[in-house]
Amino acid sequence: MDVAQHKLLLKNKLLQLLAPFPIKLSVSKSKGRFIKAETDIKAGTTILKEKSAAFVLLRENLEDFCDFCSKQLTHDAIACEGCRKQTFYCNQVCMENSKKFHSLECKPVTDLRGLSAFHKVDYNLFRLIIKLLVKEHFDSNSDNEHDVSLFDLVYKMISHEKLQNENWLKAVTNAAIDLVESSLPFKVDAKKVVTLACIINSNSHGIYNPHSSTNDIIGLGLFPLTALINHSCVPNCVFLGADKSKLSDENDIMVRTLTDVKKGDEIVVSYLDLWSPNVDRRLELLATKHFWCECSRCNSSDGDIISAIHCEGCREGIYVNNTTSTQYSCEKCKSVISTEELNNIQNCAKLEFEASFELYKNGHAALGELEIILNKMKEDGLLLINGGDGIDYKKEAKFNFNKSLEIRELIYGFDHQKTLMTRGELALIEDI
Repeated sequence: MDVAQHKLLLKNKLLQLLAPFPIKLSVSKSKGRFIKAETDIKAGTTILKEKSAAFVLLRENLEDFCDFCSKQLTHDAIACEGCRKQTFYCNQVCMENSKKFHSLECKPVTDLRGLSAFHKVDYNLFRLIIKLLVKEHFDSNSDNEHDVSLFDLVYKMISHEKLQNENWLKAVTNAAIDLVESSLPFKVDAKKVVTLACIINSNSHGIYNPHSSTNDIIGLGLFPLTALINHSCVPNCVFLGADKSKLSDENDIMVRTLTDVKKGDEIVVSYLDLWSPNVDRRLELLATKHFWCECSRCNSSDGDIISAIHCEGCREGIYVNNTTSTQYSCEKCKSVISTEELNNIQNCAKLEFEASFELYKNGHAALGELEIILNKMKEDGLLLINGGDGIDYKKEAKFNFNKSLEIRELIYGFDHQKTLMTRGELALIEDI
């Protein structure tokens, strides 16, 4: 197959994968490949859903989630005996489903703790590289030679290899040589490992906990389609975790519209914290994604005004710096504050915001745990009712429902839908 044919097949593959969604692939000299709306799209619409080319759990989550389906593990989880507590499964079915691939990754995963520590490279990065190489190994042995595979799309992702940190690249290269020479059970060029490391470094996305209401990241994945979506500090879409109602989708990433999007508009998401000042966002994107953001917000002074500090003197104006001076002056009363003082105020505000947001997240997580307990109480109540015709268990069932109702009234309020549903279920029991 010549280069032109391969390019055409790649394009057709992308079009085929995007066909079920209201978006399409476009190309321009300034942006390269990007995604835009094929029709008018309402806010709240899921416009893309993608299964990862490969995903791995973060190192700190290895003993908490299933390596195959990412379900939270229980006391009866199964550990791979060869990996030394680096791979766990929620049940025998997941272990069997993973056996084909894991048989080839077990040895390199076993060696990975030592390899990552010795070469001072990221464990999660190389675990994902191993997973991708194993999947590609099976893919290359089974796919039609006249077709393009998922891994052809992976290798078309931007790597920014020439822009990567020199010391990081050197460490990754040494680790790659070690990996292919002593751990992998099949032949791979070390240069391919380095390329994958750069691709992951530039394009990877978090895998969200499908059982959490706060979109906590538990893993790392590579998504060739999602990576086509460009960044903007004024996003019209957002990344989301899996559809929790469908167990088969637990490792997916979804893209959903935040606003109404008109036909022909570019689909854009944010890669970072939108609360940061313009200069901080631009520097972070330059360091991690290797581009200088030119979105409408970064090119406007509004972003700096939003993150500005009120004058401590007049309490009306804000501190601005229109020169290269190390001081900021109030636009109203002209009082002066040093850059160091201003930075201290902003850092304190940032820490307080982060602490508040953490409390908010913990509150949502606690509500999720409470909901599990309440549902268990409801199940216990129903079991007691169903089995209580011959034995007087109805009192215990009603007690469970009454307690569930009391807690819901306290947490959600008297008129919340969940409270009303529980009250209705209790009324049905009263009639029995």
